Amino acid sequence: MHLLLRQSQRDDGWIWTSMIFLLDARLDLTAEEQYLFERYRLNDRVVYNSDAFMQHLHAADEHREAAAATTDVPLDAPLQDHIASAASDLSATAYNSGLALAHNVLGNLSLQITLQSLVEGIHIESEDLEEILTVAQLIRSGTEFLAAYLNIALDLRRTRGSR
Repeated sequence: MHLLLRQSQRDDGWIWTSMIFLLDARLDLTAEEQYLFERYRLNDRVVYNSDAFMQHLHAADEHREAAAATTDVPLDAPLQDHIASAASDLSATAYNSGLALAHNVLGNLSLQITLQSLVEGIHIESEDLEEILTVAQLIRSGTEFLAAYLNIALDLRRTRGSR
């Protein structure tokens, strides 16, 4: 397993300096590591979620909960109150479901790094150097986790194969 990390920067300013920090990362696996990676379904393991991703995730959850909420109308209330409540609940459910869907879409457009995306290779740009350094460190930690996991899996596979 080899982790390839490259950090760089560029000036995107036309008049004033505007530094953009870049991070490219790719994880190369041997054939045996790739087999175990797929066998143990490690591709969806999350290494990093951006703040924007988490905000959209929480907003989507709140709107899903609001969509599931209903208005309580006393059983002895007039029929028109029940009809008005049902219409209001339907409207609120549709509105909150739409917002939850929108936040899910926006969340998917935000940065989330998984082990699979590292294997495929990623490119990140940010105006915040601290974010780039944090992401690079989390990628290293995620790679160390994967290396330990695959080493144990390889040892178990060899032990089982020698019996």
